Amino acid sequence: MQRSLRFLVVGDVHGRIDCVNGLKAWLRHSKTSIDASLVSGDLLNLPDHSTSAGIHAVARALGVGARSAMGAADLNDPQARATAAIHAQLEQKQSKDFAAMLNALRPLAPQLFFVPGNHDPWSVVSRLPSSGADATSAHPSSDAGNVHRTIRPVAPGLRIGGVGGSTTSAAVDSDATPTSNPIPGLTHDPASIIDPALDNLFRRIQSEPEGSYITMTHAGPSLLGTAVVDYTPWQAASAKDTGNRRLRSLLASQAFQPPDRFASSQGDKPRAHIVFHVHGHAHHSWGVSQLGAIPVINAGPLRDGRFAIVTLRPSNSLHERLRWTFESVSMHTLHIDTSASVICNGHDGGLSL
Repeated sequence: MQRSLRFLVVGDVHGRIDCVNGLKAWLRHSKTSIDASLVSGDLLNLPDHSTSAGIHAVARALGVGARSAMGAADLNDPQARATAAIHAQLEQKQSKDFAAMLNALRPLAPQLFFVPGNHDPWSVVSRLPSSGADATSAHPSSDAGNVHRTIRPVAPGLRIGGVGGSTTSAAVDSDATPTSNPIPGLTHDPASIIDPALDNLFRRIQSEPEGSYITMTHAGPSLLGTAVVDYTPWQAASAKDTGNRRLRSLLASQAFQPPDRFASSQGDKPRAHIVFHVHGHAHHSWGVSQLGAIPVINAGPLRDGRFAIVTLRPSNSLHERLRWTFESVSMHTLHIDTSASVICNGHDGGLSL
């Protein structure tokens, strides 16, 4: 008989290897066994060079398929070629740093699944084909467990799929009109890059409804509490939505909500079952929310010591198909001694849904 599964949910590490080591110590001290780690992006803390002309030029020069902010003729300019060469060297170093951070995270659990965030190397996103095929072998240490634009098995009857990158922030009180100071991201054009990737992912999930799915993105669903950031709530028009509208629309659609929530005309047709959704990106909006019947979890930034643990239990449907049920989530915080850059004892709280 299949036993329950326990997931470690982390994100927004931002290069804090000391926090990763502190989490290892916490798991060891608490004797908490984990079946898989879910990492929602921003393993590194790269500057916002990914939208500059230089990084787009090197993306084209390296053949990674990124849209270039410079024309092809620009690469004939010696200065442009020199800039591209510098960015190529930088990208190579960043890819190595990313792989090193993944290697530090892997011992936390037997399995690790991740999506890249807006402070991770562009190459981690661009290497994986949008068709959902397995990752290439060119960078095995960085590709293993990458669920960006693909679906991977987790356990019998359970799979995980995701989309990385971030979305332009928007003012909540102005019909989510993009602000003049967007949050830096891998892309500021979700209509041309992120949204099609989301459509493709959810289309694949809908076409294979057997079993259960975990979905994971870096930016969360638009206008949900775990994606809206408000640093000064006492001021008018201070809230910003860091989420993606298309993601919200997909998760909220009837195709992914249980039929008992509405008058279904599909009869006994199997429906895709998303057991929970994971995201990060909005550091100050950590917590748990719901979008219809789907729990949405933002564990908070591990750089601040925050993480979550989710437990799923197996259940058989009327048709004897193995499905998974969301049992509980507990939010945890490690105490960080910033002066010494070490992690001290942690405290936690639990929440069952």
